[in-house]
Amino acid sequence: EVLNELRADLMDVTSNAGADLQQINTHNVQPGNAYADPKPFYKVILNCNDVMKNLTIMHQAHKLTDDDYNQRWSDIGALRSWLYFQLGLQFGEIPYITESISNIDDIKNTSKYPRLKLDDLVKTLITFMNALPYQDPYPAANSLIAQIDGYPSKILFINKKCLLGDLYLWNNDYHNAAITYKQVMETTTAAGTGDSYAYYDTYT
Repeated sequence: EVLNELRADLMDVTSNAGADLQQINTHNVQPGNAYADPKPFYKVILNCNDVMKNLTIMHQAHKLTDDDYNQRWSDIGALRSWLYFQLGLQFGEIPYITESISNIDDIKNTSKYPRLKLDDLVKTLITFMNALPYQDPYPAANSLIAQIDGYPSKILFINKKCLLGDLYLWNNDYHNAAITYKQVMETTTAAGTGDSYAYYDTYT
């Protein structure tokens, strides 16, 4: 949010802001700026890679059913894709890593992890998202769907088709973006998957 909003028109720094925030506000970021560090993004991405690897191990050991595996693996894969999209928007050219690695500094190895420009990254993410084994919201019967302090947990998870629509839109593929967004809006109609996911009612 700092990188997005502080460089936009609706926020500004105060006289008390430190040098890092002032640099972002004036589009003059210097090396060492704590807010312009991609490492926190990659820490979460590497956690996603680790979770996806271990979900696969559990599935192969028959500790997860096919449905539970597909739903959870796809959910984490969508989260990772969203993180990569944000990284691409902020930094323009980034390493795309889908394997589990233990040391975040390994990312600097450009021979092993070549950088993707934003346009190529978006195309890569579209291909990945389309190949997910499960693209719908979690079904109502899933154990992850519950009430948390009065709020439905289902709205805490990334809507995979909405993210895919955003990626299509960024790729100037307006036709597929419209189709995908329409699927999101029709989730609770006869054309959708049901299970009381009233996205239109929730977000209108």
